[in-house]
Amino acid sequence: MINLNLEDKLYLNAGIRVKFNDDSWELIDLLNKKRNKVNTLIVMVISVFSHGDSIDKSYKMISQKINVELSEFISVVENLLHREILIDKKNSNHLWALEVIEEWSKKGWDKAVDYHLLTYDYPFLDYKKDGQLKDVFLMEEYAEKEVDHNRGKKCEKVRKEIKVDSPINILKNLSVSYKDGLNADTITKLMSSIFGVLRKKRITWENVSDLVKKTNPSGGSRHPSEGYLFNLSIDNLEKGIYHFSSLTSTLDFINDLPEEDYFKKAFAGPLRAPFTPNAFIVITSVFERNMYRYREPRTFRTVFMDVGHIVENISKTGNFLGMHIYPHQGIDDEMIENILGINYLEEGAIMGIAIGGEK
Repeated sequence: MINLNLEDKLYLNAGIRVKFNDDSWELIDLLNKKRNKVNTLIVMVISVFSHGDSIDKSYKMISQKINVELSEFISVVENLLHREILIDKKNSNHLWALEVIEEWSKKGWDKAVDYHLLTYDYPFLDYKKDGQLKDVFLMEEYAEKEVDHNRGKKCEKVRKEIKVDSPINILKNLSVSYKDGLNADTITKLMSSIFGVLRKKRITWENVSDLVKKTNPSGGSRHPSEGYLFNLSIDNLEKGIYHFSSLTSTLDFINDLPEEDYFKKAFAGPLRAPFTPNAFIVITSVFERNMYRYREPRTFRTVFMDVGHIVENISKTGNFLGMHIYPHQGIDDEMIENILGINYLEEGAIMGIAIGGEK
């Protein structure tokens, strides 16, 4: 039994979210990982305490809108207090969540903060103890239940394939004096050395394909990233949109270029480059590859780490080949995903990179 005083000031827990879905209200408790359907009265009670107020004042506000007895109102408040949906100002979880929300909002991470509040205390395996052994058992269990063959992508509608040498051969033949600049030969070398398969690791589990190794590190050898080339004016390469397929080691022509205005909107960030871009590389992530292996809520973070490694490799390799490289995350994801014909829930645009020859 909670002893309440009408002058007590209560607050809505900072980890609570309320949404209206399918003709009903839903209460989401991010800190306690709970989701419940609630009635209109509960939603109204929550709303009057959202910025902190006394029980007496809050009741008076609600009673002006609907006919509710004080005893019923108190009963609802007690229930919400018991579930830590309503709290006093000294609640440690509430104060911590408030601090995180305030700091993240300064960086514009208003949506990301909810994901963080929900997953920050997820119980990960401890590899210093028995985590490695548990991980092996988990992978065997996954393999028994579903196949794991997603190691690369081949677009459905390929107009033309340009066969490209393997990364291992390209890397063997490069030297410090290799400075040809941007042309059809060097851009295909760049795409292959970054997105191509360097070697494979044999996997003996049934239903699981061999893992691939590339020049970029990737957690669990999942390699979720795909590379697309928007060629505007590279010498000896037809204008258009290309995808590098690691399955066939080819640069595949998949679509014509959109109108000029498209690039101003879709590549607003990369267009800030201190040179005139001849092309853009787009890096996407195929989320299923990581999700098969890492079935915890923080898996989404790893796709950005994967892209980060690739961006640095493109910068180093591109400069080595005599190109100008300017990566920028300021791209219009939806516009790019639409012209590439990809479903953002399955494969999302992450990064754009401007590629140039002479300044």
